[in-house]
Amino acid sequence: MRWLKENVVRLVAFIVHEPILCVQYVLLAVFAFVMLVFVMHWKIQKSVKKQEKIRKQKEKILRKLHDSRRKARNESENVLMMMEKDKNE
Repeated sequence: MRWLKENVVRLVAFIVHEPILCVQYVLLAVFAFVMLVFVMHWKIQKSVKKQEKIRKQKEKILRKLHDSRRKARNESENVLMMMEKDKNE
């Protein structure tokens, strides 16, 4: 507890004797924090865009896969229908 009181007294003395320097330190800390927030926001946005791009690519691949399966099934059904027609005739 004594350590905390001594440091508070030092801080108050510093603020009283050097107010401009204290304001500069506070502004520097705020600036550093704001820069950190902007960088983290940018990285998060970049990650979200990358995940969205990957999701769209997966959807596109799945769509192509389903379309090709559907097309192959339709072709096989057409071949079977043609074979049945030939049998009936």
